[in-house]
Amino acid sequence: MAIIGTCRVKDIVSQKPTKLWNEYSNRFGIDRKRYFEYYEGKEVAVGIFLKDKKKLTKSISLTELRKLISGFHPPQTFRYIKEPLLLRKISDK
Repeated sequence: MAIIGTCRVKDIVSQKPTKLWNEYSNRFGIDRKRYFEYYEGKEVAVGIFLKDKKKLTKSISLTELRKLISGFHPPQTFRYIKEPLLLRKISDK
C-alpha cells in the first residue's frame, strides 16, 4: 500500500443509476455491465468527480506514512489528509 497520487474533489453527484450512467459514463472507469451489477437494486448512484489530479514521482509507502502519522491506518481507497507534515511531504514529491 502506498500513496501514488493526489487529487481534489470537484463535485459529487447523486442520481438514479441509469441517469448517472447516461450523463457521465464516458468519464467512468467501468464498463456498463459491471456498473449496473454494482448498482443492482439501488435507488441512488453516486459519482465523485476529481480535479487537480497529480501522480507522484515517487510513491509514499505505508511504512513511511506510519512514521509520519502515529497510528495511521489506511482506508480502503482514499483519505482526506489534513496533517501539515504529510501535506508538505506529498507536495515535495
